[in-house]
Amino acid sequence: MKKILIIAASLALAAVAHAASPTYTTLANNGNAASPASVIFKAAPQQQIRLVSCNWNSDSNTAVLSFTTGVGAYYTPITNAAADTNLYVNTTNGFTASSALVVQTPAGLVTNVTVSSLINATNVGLSAAIGLALPPNSQVFIMSSATTLPVGATTNWQGSEAVYVGSVDRPVRVVLTPALVTNRLNGVTARYE
Repeated sequence: MKKILIIAASLALAAVAHAASPTYTTLANNGNAASPASVIFKAAPQQQIRLVSCNWNSDSNTAVLSFTTGVGAYYTPITNAAADTNLYVNTTNGFTASSALVVQTPAGLVTNVTVSSLINATNVGLSAAIGLALPPNSQVFIMSSATTLPVGATTNWQGSEAVYVGSVDRPVRVVLTPALVTNRLNGVTARYE
């Protein structure tokens, strides 16, 4: 009987440990002449994003990797069409011109936009179209100031337990500038925990 109880307890602990195991996601993106290479790791409820590896290549001596995380969270009370250059949010408190935003739909689709102006208490002017249809209750995150890593003209890899750590419940964005077709994020891996 003791052996059965020990085995049952061991299996229960193993199930709990497995349920709490982190998950990993790897994203890649190529830059072009109009926009830099960038990836966005979407926010997950009650989870923190920890970047554990980043592989890139660049042909520019001035290339820089930039890491940001969401610091403010808002939502869309009404539908925003993909072609909209206005973003309707629950409040514009905390928004400023040139704020970098990441927008995430309830289905988990993400995009990034930049604020050009504050129109009124619930309407933000954007520097370009949203590019993604946003149903009500889409999340809008103001992104932090960038943590930067000058990388120059290299093909390289950086890995550790924490290349960059985002805020809990917030997305993380990685950008390789400048905008060149030869600048590529070959693979950025994040651990959700």
